[in-house]
Amino acid sequence: MTIEPSIQLKKVRDQSSLNPSEYINELINELTFAYENIAAEINGNFRFSTAQNGTTRWVPEIFGSTTQGSATYTIQEGWTVRFGLMVEVFFDIEWSGHTGSGDSYISVPYKVSKPLTSSSGAPFVGSCSGDSINFGAGYSGLNLNAIPDTFQIQVIADGSSQPISNLSIPSSGRLKGSIRYIGQQYD
Repeated sequence: MTIEPSIQLKKVRDQSSLNPSEYINELINELTFAYENIAAEINGNFRFSTAQNGTTRWVPEIFGSTTQGSATYTIQEGWTVRFGLMVEVFFDIEWSGHTGSGDSYISVPYKVSKPLTSSSGAPFVGSCSGDSINFGAGYSGLNLNAIPDTFQIQVIADGSSQPISNLSIPSSGRLKGSIRYIGQQYD
């Protein structure tokens, strides 16, 4: 929604039947509605119940790109803060017995913005650390990439002399990470 740069006050319909009290009440209702819309645009809308500190919680899941699969989680914590369209998520997940296959993805609570052009991705990269995860030969770290127009982030491995590579979903492990991205207006 675009915020209007000006406000149109209600016109007085008939001067002879002007009831100032009714006009003021209608005007207050219109201004209240306009304020609520502006506040929603600036502050964003929280999908989940908010904690006292302004953050919300969500339950992150790791899944595979070929077969989503399922796992037994011993830790499954997620926190998010959304201001307008700007979303920041933090997660800590530990799992075992994952049945998925393919590349590793993690769910996020708000949909990632669409790409600016049909050939571009979104430049939303986050950081991640892994415990008990084999990155592959020559790889030493993990990063996150928010996938445009989805509710998911991709886990990628990197190394000093290696090209980045999608991390195959491990049957067990622990990931802690955070990423900031632009969300969609209505997701």
